[in-house]
This record gives sequence, structure tokens and C-alpha cells, in this order.
Amino acid sequence: MEQHKAHILVADDEPGVRTMVREMLEQEGWRVDTAPDGRVALECLEREAYTLAILDLKMPGLTGTEVLFEIQKREIRTDVLILTGYGTIQTAVQAIKMGAKDFLCKPFARNDLIRSVQLILAQHAPVFSDFSERLEAFLEASAFDPDLGLEDMARQFGISSRQVTNVLKARTGMPFKKRLTFYRIEEAKRLLRSGQAPLYEIAKQCGFRDYRQLTAAFQKVEGVSPKEFRRIGPRETDSEI
Repeated sequence: MEQHKAHILVADDEPGVRTMVREMLEQEGWRVDTAPDGRVALECLEREAYTLAILDLKMPGLTGTEVLFEIQKREIRTDVLILTGYGTIQTAVQAIKMGAKDFLCKPFARNDLIRSVQLILAQHAPVFSDFSERLEAFLEASAFDPDLGLEDMARQFGISSRQVTNVLKARTGMPFKKRLTFYRIEEAKRLLRSGQAPLYEIAKQCGFRDYRQLTAAFQKVEGVSPKEFRRIGPRETDSEI
């Protein structure tokens, strides 16, 4: 999916939050509009075609849940991500049951926001006509989540773990774990080439538990340690996993 083409609406009555979220998303290349309350958000959604609406749960005029209700009532085609504060998580869970794709609790880390948006965009059904492409796109978008497992993929798409493996092998020649490692190692190689970030930070960014796990996987795939790879630079031909 060409996620940089996504058009996102951010609705929050706190100017600081609106600005922060907009800047985080624009840094990823997404086009972003903002709204100061629920009523303005709904007006924007009626005028423009948004891929995703990020709605604060508590807003004047209309709450995030009420905007979500109107989105469904008026058959507006957009996905919804809810922002919620401590003490309103139960309401956010109810919004998920109503059709929101995800929710984030304030305050949230930048990585959590970007990951949630990436996962939602990866599932955007109108973009994909092929199921295996959707499966692959979801894995690519969520590969840096250290908690991602085969069962998570299976639950996400409502199929068995064996079916996930079969689809990935047919499409890429790799089962789930091998394909997951592929994405993580490719990102690690990019980071090693582009700067001098410490290994523990690269491991964290790429979805590894710690630098030891990164080193073991990297050594197995590339035949050298991350430190050695950084020292000697990229080889003419990168290894296949």
C-alpha cells in the first residue's frame, strides 16, 4: 500500500495534541488535516474523503464516539482511531465494538501512534484486491512489533496459523517467522548503513527484544555480526534468508 498517499483527519480539542499528532504523521509523509471538535470533524468528513479519522474520545459538540456513530449512520467511508485518556478506556473499548479500528491511551509514544496508523492503513480493504497481498502488507507494516506472532496474524485475518504460513510461502517462498526476520534484518541493515545508532537502539526499532537477539539473527542471515557489517559496509550482494 502506498501509505504516503493516505489522507488523515485529526480531531482533538487540545491544540497542543492536535499539533503534536499532525507533525508526527506529516513526518511519515501523510497528508493531515485537523479539527478542534467533533462537529467540525464531522463537517470535514462530509466534505473530504479521508482514509483515517483520529478522534479524541472527549470533545465538545460531539464526542469521538458520537462522531463514529454519525460516520456509520451516514455511511462515510473512513477508518477510525480513538484517542482516550485514563479513566475512559472502557468507553474506548466500546468504540472498538462499534467499529473503530484501534485506540491509544494518552499520553502515547510516537512509535505507538505510527505503528497503529500503519496497521490500520495496511488493512484498508479497498486498496487490496488480493488476499495474499493484504496479508503480506500487514506483516510488513507490523514487523517491528516485538510481540507480533503467528497467532496474531491468524486472528487478524480470521484464518488458521497453517493458512497464514501457506499463503506467505506461496507468495514469498518464506514461512511467517522467516519473512518476519527478513523485514527486521533489512531494516537493521538500513539503520547500520545510515548512521551510528547503538545496537540496542537498532534492535528496539527493528522489533528485537535486545541487541543479543539482533546479533544472533543478523549473524545467521548475513554471516557477520552487525558490528562487522557496519565496519566493512554492505556487500555487493545481500544474503537471502
